[in-house]
Amino acid sequence: MRTTMKLKALLGLLSVSLLLIAGYARAQSNQGAISGLVTDASGATVSGATIVARNLATGQSATTVSSSAGDYHFPSLQIGGYDVTITARGFRKLEKTNVTVQIQSTTTLDVVLSVGLETETVTVNADAPQVQTESADVGTVVSPKQVLDLPLSTNGSAIRNSQDFVFLTPATYGTGTSGGTFEGGVSGGQAFGSEILFDGASLQVESFGDGFANEILPSVEATGEFKVLIGGIPAQYGRTTGGIQSYASKSGTNDYHGTAFEIYRNTALDANTWFNNLNKGQNGSNSSNGTPPDNKNNYGVALGGPVRIPHLYNGTDKTFFFFAWEQFRQTQGYSNLITLPTPANLKGDFSGNLGAPVLDANNNQIINPCDGTPILAGQVFNPATTRTVNGQQCRTAYPNNIITSPLSPVASAITAYIPQASSALTNNFVFAGTYPIISTAESIRFDQAFGQNNKVFVSYNVRDNVRNNNNLPQFQLPVTSFLTSQDLPTHLVRVGYDHIFSPTVLNHALIAFTRVLNKEGFITPSQGKDYSQLVGLPGGTGNYFPGIILNGVSGNESSRVNLGDYVDPNNNGFNSKISDNSYYVSDAISLTKGKHNLTIGGEYRYAVSISSFVSVDSGSFVFSRAQTAGTATTTANSGDGFASFLLGQVAQATVKQNFVTIRNVGQYSAAYVQDEFKMNKDLNLSLGLRYDVDLPFKELHNFGSQFNPDIVNTGAAGTNTPGALEFAGSGAGKDGFSSRYSNVYYKNIEPRVGITWSPSSLDHKTVFSAAYSGLNAPILQWQQIYGGVPAGYSSISQVNNNANPFTAGELLDPGSLNSPGIANPGAFGVPPIPSTPSFDRSQLNGQNVNYTRRDFGKPGYDQTYTATVQQQFATDLILTLGYLGERGVHLGSNLLYLNNLPQQNFGLGSQLTDSFTGSGTPVDGVAAPYAGFQGTVAQALRPFPQYHLVNTGAYGENHGQLSYNALTAKLERRYHNGLNLLASYTWSKILTDTGNIIGGSLGGSYTASIQNPLNLKAEKAISPQDTPQIFVISYIYDLPFGKGKSFLSRGGVVNYLVGGWSVSGIQRYQSGQPLGFGCATGVPGYDNCIRYNFVPGQNLRSTARRNGSFNPALAGSNLWYNPAGVSDPNANVTRTTSYSFGDKPAYESDDRSFGYLEEDFGLIKRTHITERVSFQFRAEAFNAFNRHVFGNPDNNPHDAGFGTVGSTANSPRSLQLTFRAEF
Repeated sequence: MRTTMKLKALLGLLSVSLLLIAGYARAQSNQGAISGLVTDASGATVSGATIVARNLATGQSATTVSSSAGDYHFPSLQIGGYDVTITARGFRKLEKTNVTVQIQSTTTLDVVLSVGLETETVTVNADAPQVQTESADVGTVVSPKQVLDLPLSTNGSAIRNSQDFVFLTPATYGTGTSGGTFEGGVSGGQAFGSEILFDGASLQVESFGDGFANEILPSVEATGEFKVLIGGIPAQYGRTTGGIQSYASKSGTNDYHGTAFEIYRNTALDANTWFNNLNKGQNGSNSSNGTPPDNKNNYGVALGGPVRIPHLYNGTDKTFFFFAWEQFRQTQGYSNLITLPTPANLKGDFSGNLGAPVLDANNNQIINPCDGTPILAGQVFNPATTRTVNGQQCRTAYPNNIITSPLSPVASAITAYIPQASSALTNNFVFAGTYPIISTAESIRFDQAFGQNNKVFVSYNVRDNVRNNNNLPQFQLPVTSFLTSQDLPTHLVRVGYDHIFSPTVLNHALIAFTRVLNKEGFITPSQGKDYSQLVGLPGGTGNYFPGIILNGVSGNESSRVNLGDYVDPNNNGFNSKISDNSYYVSDAISLTKGKHNLTIGGEYRYAVSISSFVSVDSGSFVFSRAQTAGTATTTANSGDGFASFLLGQVAQATVKQNFVTIRNVGQYSAAYVQDEFKMNKDLNLSLGLRYDVDLPFKELHNFGSQFNPDIVNTGAAGTNTPGALEFAGSGAGKDGFSSRYSNVYYKNIEPRVGITWSPSSLDHKTVFSAAYSGLNAPILQWQQIYGGVPAGYSSISQVNNNANPFTAGELLDPGSLNSPGIANPGAFGVPPIPSTPSFDRSQLNGQNVNYTRRDFGKPGYDQTYTATVQQQFATDLILTLGYLGERGVHLGSNLLYLNNLPQQNFGLGSQLTDSFTGSGTPVDGVAAPYAGFQGTVAQALRPFPQYHLVNTGAYGENHGQLSYNALTAKLERRYHNGLNLLASYTWSKILTDTGNIIGGSLGGSYTASIQNPLNLKAEKAISPQDTPQIFVISYIYDLPFGKGKSFLSRGGVVNYLVGGWSVSGIQRYQSGQPLGFGCATGVPGYDNCIRYNFVPGQNLRSTARRNGSFNPALAGSNLWYNPAGVSDPNANVTRTTSYSFGDKPAYESDDRSFGYLEEDFGLIKRTHITERVSFQFRAEAFNAFNRHVFGNPDNNPHDAGFGTVGSTANSPRSLQLTFRAEF
């Protein structure tokens, strides 16, 4: 009760702060600012000067006055070019032209007025970039010119967006211009944990943090410039594990501008892969080693300008629009050789499946005790003849291996949907086809000025990302060209309002909405048919096709064929609709007083994620060869899974029912104060303080359950020991508390301090700065959103033959062959589907269970330290050298493992696998933990023996640590006189004991794999994200030929031929990232990864690797690792020897993947048709030198191919052509 009152009071206080004192952003995240000092020729400050900034594109103006200290500040200006005019009584009018305002940046514009008549004007061009003297933040702006003219590939499965250029900036890493999913990071922060802003509001969603940004951000055609902040982050930004990325949408101007373009990719323009060429050299050309298909089209249009309605309205200088539409389209082809039942099998004829007699361990023929004949491989037996002879279960074979019993009517109906394969028993059907991948983006923005004091903008961006897949080995029935469909539409709405109260007071308000809707599932429902009814399946309903799993077909025990809409009941994220919705509100006020630019502000976010998981009521059915095998001991050799299906002999039938839709709600509030204090013309202090409260998720209706270590395990399978499910909410069977399982943390104070010194003695061309930022990480719990309906609110119904795997669990339908020993006689088809939730505390006994602890509500805390030196060498060339450090604690982690076998029991060795019989008799001196226990000794010794893994890793666990140190260098020339240059270098190191921010169970290369939860100090090691050295250079250069250029400056045909040419490029060189190994033999009852041991006297690096002769194609030189370099510490554990840990670290600094090297180049030709209309042709080469960067080697020492490399980490050279018309 006290916590609830405290929370309400806090939220109320923050709401009042938002409405009354508001919050100003020093340079709003989708806008920029101009600040400066007005002095006279003697250096004395000039107060009361009037400063007017006029936007060159829109004609809109803003006005302020210099303070008593001579300072002035424009806190919220639309990005672009400005003419700034300064007037003061007794001084000449001064006009600074072409002043550039960049996103999230403050442009310093100090002015010196000269005595004279006010009617006299002094004009100075100020278009050159300047060092940053007004703030201590460390960041890089990437301009629209760079985004549009640098090489950007349509590779991947989505439209181009600006985030592919983030890696151009220091202290970042990502996929780059070759496309793909962005799995990088900023300033050493955890993956998925950065703050990404679009038009001022966050793109974070509560499931995957920034992980969907690549799917959300609009097309590059609709995005202006963006900025990446890596340090010195001011107080208006937070909820990040490191950096801030800020993007702004494009706006219309007083002139109409438009474009139409087509980007073309074709296989004929690409090189083949390195390994395909190797295969071709070894085996000759064939269908498997040709150049991978690469047929893509990316096209779109854009238009912007003033809103004008002839004779009715003229929006020049006040009303503007911008619209863009773009679509990426690719038809993906596939051809797979799969195994289906033969045409004869479809009719019940298995004569072609017969093999040799089955032999026992002594190579003697196994005789069928039912009739004394030898049992043959692939032989099919009549289930109706099942009996026991001399203690052995056996059956009589069908004559000639042809089924003569009546076939199941349902099986016959389903068989009609199976296409005709060849007569070969395996690999007998070529499943070929195509499926489309389509990504569409639409953007529109309006800007309206109501006089000089009121400005509004509205932007709306929508993307629809459709990907269809064919996920083998599942074979869709009815046969379609693709099996599943993922539709991922996203929506961004932003509304901003600026109001100027006076020349020194400005208010900025922003409201926003972000939605990511992820719909994924089988395509069968789109056909609108009730397939259960069509095939006559008892108990089935709905638009899904029954799932059929055939184990052991075509005489191969290990073969498995999945037909129809088979659903793994534990795969909750499939056949689902997940909607992440985020509402954002902020308001801002700026006050300039004397030497202070004071800001007070705040924001509020409300997130609701709606998780709907489809119940597939057509069921999933498993058929194995045991039900048509000769004896219980020959089920691996005789019988056939498809024969069991034809006869309706179901081994297992499963259906899952979800009773509720989950609505997880999270809230975030923040208030801050920031002061940019201009102590004098050389020294600026940035002082800030931020306070926020991040409420962990709760389910809106308290539909929730989880593990509680203190509740006694009661219920149908209760053990009467501590540890059971608890149920949130009120009512029968529930425990009366909130589904917000972790406590809200109220001590999130984030100081921000920075200092910037630009000495006059160095003509303000050198700037020294240092900053400290405390940052709270976001609380993200993806598993609550994507992990399915909580236990009790969903139910799995199953019938099976676990009691006697030789017989059927049930019959598929009443017309199936009746056979002795059916586990559930009278059961047919889909098991009964429950209709109400269950609050049985024991329903997850024998399974994994999830646990969010009360102390998990404390967010991660990152402290960043920066020190930089900026030097302006020329009017358009700036060098920045810097240090960036970060220390993170309480980070999202996967470290606790609360239900492991105690390590003191490792000494029991293989006795840990001995089993209890359920009688209560001790085994190996270990007592049964509860009555009726039938598990292993290892399970009995777990703290909660009724469960396996107690999973905290994806449920808010916050015990991770991270440290990051980097030296950075950046050389920057903003586009000027035909040349743009941005070169960055980062030398860094990351140490951590955790992985990505959303929990270890997600998997992937950024998941920590720890060995000993009781010694976390030893688990801190080099991070798998660690990339010690990164150098990236990008450039755009207009060739000096043609009209108005240095050479061949003439018009006519000569200009058409040699004029308008530009070259662009991105060259990227970086170290490899640390490689991890697979796990050694595990310890029974212990959920952590056991590492390998180094072998004394052996070098893990192979000889070829050490001497530089590694070559995947050459025997003797094709191993990256020395197989003798490691050993499995638990390979030969006996009853008298102990299990043990390995001594190899999870990751090592000197064991890395191959370095990444790539050069992308572009050649652009612009041809002016008229003064305003031009045509552009562009040819771009990605991986122009066709470098092959080998992929990671096989890292499992148990594999025969350990240490070999079979793929490349990059794509071969590809060419891309662009045709573009502009006006």
